[in-house]
Amino acid sequence: MITPGFTQPKVHKIRSSAIPRNLKGRTVLDIGAWDGYYSFECEKRGAKVTVIDNNQHLKGHKGFYTAKKILNSKVKFYQMDLFDLPKLREKFDIVLFFGVLYHLKYPLKALETISAKTKKLLILESHYIKTNTKEPVMRFYPGEELSNDSTNWWGPNKRCIIDMLKVVGFKKVEIYKTYLNKKERGRMIAKAHK
Repeated sequence: MITPGFTQPKVHKIRSSAIPRNLKGRTVLDIGAWDGYYSFECEKRGAKVTVIDNNQHLKGHKGFYTAKKILNSKVKFYQMDLFDLPKLREKFDIVLFFGVLYHLKYPLKALETISAKTKKLLILESHYIKTNTKEPVMRFYPGEELSNDSTNWWGPNKRCIIDMLKVVGFKKVEIYKTYLNKKERGRMIAKAHK
């Protein structure tokens, strides 16, 4: 069952298609899981799932806990910031990092932190900017220039995301898909392999 929400159903379908279908025996970390849509999808596909979210946009994670109860889920939830990840002792086979990168003041530091917790695969979904250059560039949004949201800080181009992921220790990086969200802004999914 899916209830109407903030994210369009077609976007859920695109993002879900990037996640391996069979996750039996795998561990998954979902960073910034919000209501846990992808967390519960990974559990349904057989994974042991851990979630972190810092409560930046939510109060009490009611949606997550309601879904967890309805689904009789065993997903583990930690209210914590991405930069507190070193407190978790384990590493994860697959890490999901959907819609968070451009909200961070320190994106490269965030990717270093995530890389240290990734055993095999990072699936990153982000806003990106289209550029005419092949050079890695990132646009800075110091105010509310992107979607009238002061928590949006960066607009990297594809080359920038690929290069940042390689710098922090991912050996192979591929752009899985690009698409437009409901505000006609560019979105992309990258898969980064250890």
